Amino acid sequence: MTLTLVRTWISKENGRIKKLEEHLYQRITMTRRGTVLPLQLLASSFGLTNSEILLHETSNKEENRKTFRLFALGSNDADVGGLPLEELWDLHDTLALESPFGNAAAASGLAIALQFLPDHFARVLFRRQLVVLNSTWGPRRDHTLNLALLAANGRFTIPKEVTAAARKACTGSERFEKKNNGRDRELSLQGAFELLGIHRHGRPSARPRMRGLGHGHRGALVTMGQYHDALLEQIGSGTIQQFLWSAEFITDGLIPTVTEALALQPEPHWAEALRYWLSHTIPDLLGEQLAPENWKTKLVLDGSKLVENDAYLLAWLLLLDIWVYDEAGLTDPSSLPFSEIADFAQDRSEGPLQLALALRNYALGLSADRDLEQLSLSRDMRSILSRAVELGE
Repeated sequence: MTLTLVRTWISKENGRIKKLEEHLYQRITMTRRGTVLPLQLLASSFGLTNSEILLHETSNKEENRKTFRLFALGSNDADVGGLPLEELWDLHDTLALESPFGNAAAASGLAIALQFLPDHFARVLFRRQLVVLNSTWGPRRDHTLNLALLAANGRFTIPKEVTAAARKACTGSERFEKKNNGRDRELSLQGAFELLGIHRHGRPSARPRMRGLGHGHRGALVTMGQYHDALLEQIGSGTIQQFLWSAEFITDGLIPTVTEALALQPEPHWAEALRYWLSHTIPDLLGEQLAPENWKTKLVLDGSKLVENDAYLLAWLLLLDIWVYDEAGLTDPSSLPFSEIADFAQDRSEGPLQLALALRNYALGLSADRDLEQLSLSRDMRSILSRAVELGE
C-alpha cells in the first residue's frame, strides 16, 4: 500500500522523482553498507533508474549484489556465474505441468530468461515448448495461450493469427469442442514423441517444495478461464501494468519461486521490486520475440550458419504454429503466422530447426513417420532432445 501511494505521489508531478532520488542517494551515501541493498531495492520498486543509486557499493553478499545488478539494470554483460538459473527453469517446467495456476506463473517466468540471458534465452523457450508439447492437452494448450495473451498486451505488434487464435481459445462456446479436438491432437503428438524415442511428460508426482507456492490456485479469487478473459479484454487498454500488479499468478505464483530459488534477501524487498519490474516488462519482453520485425531479421539468406540463439528462437516459433493451427481451426498451413520460417527451415542444417520443422509437419499432417524416425537416429538430435526431455532407453 505504501509503495502504491508513493508511486501515485511521484506520477502527479515531474519534479518529484528528482527529489526522491536526491533523498535516497543522500541516505545511501550516509548509511552502513549492510543496509544499502534494501534502499536500492526500494528505489527500484518506485521505478527509479538513477545509476548513482543502483550501482552504489552494497553489502559483502556478492551473490545478492550480482543478482541485483542483473535484475535492476538488465546488463547484457552481467556475470550470471553462480546463480542457480537452471534450477529455476527446472522448477518452472514442473509448474507448467502441475496446474493452470502454475502454468500461468511458468509462462510469465520466461520473461526472466529473456532479461537475464540476452544471448541464450531461446534455448529456455524451446525447451519449455517441447516439455508442454510432450504433456497432456491442458498444459500444452494453456501455456501457449498464456504466452499469446501476455505478448498481445505489449507494445510490439505480434502476428494477427496469434491474437485471433487466442480470442478463439477464450470463446466460451468453443471451449468444449477445442478440448475434444485438443485431445485428439494430444494423441497425435504423443505418437510423434514416441517416434523420437522419448518418454511422455505426465502430471508431476510431487509438487516443488517451495515456501508459499501454490496457495493462489487453491484460493484464487478468479478461475484461470476468467483470468484469460480478463487478459483478452486488456489488449489495447493501456492498463496491463495495473492488471499484472495484482494478478495472483505473479504475486503468489511466480515471485515466490524467484526469491527462493535465487535465495534473494531481504525477501520482502525483493518481492516488491520484482512485482513492479515484472508487471511493467513481461508483455514487452514476450511480445518482442513474436514480432515479425524481430524474427524476420534472423532469416539469413546467404547460407551462413545461424547464431545458436537465433536458431533456437526460430525453432520455438515453429512449435507455436502447432497451437495456432489447433486453436484457430486453420486448414491451410501456408496461412500460419510462422510459415515463412518453415519455408526457410526446409534447407537448414541447424538441429533445433530440423526438429521443430519435423514436429510441426507431423502435427499438421505434412510428413510421414519415417521423417521423425530418421531424426531420432541423429546423435546431434538426441543431444538437443536430452536438454529438454527425458530420453527413452
